[in-house]
Amino acid sequence: MIFPLKELNNQIQSYDQKIGLVSVWGEIGVGKTTFSLQTALLNSSLANSVIYIYTKQNLPLKKLKTLIQKFDNNIVKNNFVIYRILNFSELFDFILELEQIIINLKNEREKANILVIIDSITNLYQMELRKNNKNKNVALNYQLNQILATLSHLNINYPVDVLIVNYLRRLKQENQTIEIQSGGKVMDYWIDLSIKIDRHKKLNYRNFVISAHPEKNLIIYQSKLTKFGFELE
Repeated sequence: MIFPLKELNNQIQSYDQKIGLVSVWGEIGVGKTTFSLQTALLNSSLANSVIYIYTKQNLPLKKLKTLIQKFDNNIVKNNFVIYRILNFSELFDFILELEQIIINLKNEREKANILVIIDSITNLYQMELRKNNKNKNVALNYQLNQILATLSHLNINYPVDVLIVNYLRRLKQENQTIEIQSGGKVMDYWIDLSIKIDRHKKLNYRNFVISAHPEKNLIIYQSKLTKFGFELE
């Protein structure tokens, strides 16, 4: 997986071992979808196959048309496919069938690497959680674990990279407010590298906070969010 920010790529390449599942997360409106679409377009322009799974109501077609202007449209179209999924059970079933889709892609394009992006993985999960239905919530947690376990399996056994878009949650803990990824301990267990996008005091600037699990080493980069996506400062 190649990111649109050079410093992120340099940092990830510095790790001794293969990076597993990667998440990009943060508050609503910080640019998570813009970043993931940039990543998808860049990788598809390099002849990698991109499977983009979108789980929200309105496809960001206007944003996609703007971002794609920086790339060769014909090459991208040959390598980039979007799947739209609108309920958690459908997402669960799709991920369990994803291995066969990947096998078919490998048979068609022997040398192509594959990038799977899920934007986002927990919004449908959170919508179905119920305060007073423990059995329902246990079943949802099981499904979320199975989704992440399947993605991890694909990452290990195939030339497949996985980028998961996720939301920020705030929790009260010992009179302090902490920020975590939606999905809590389940996500923390499976994610190997997280990229948190934070707002900067300067308008249209963002901080990218990289955390390698389980070490939790934090590295911060800054980027400007423009009409055509993120640019290095």
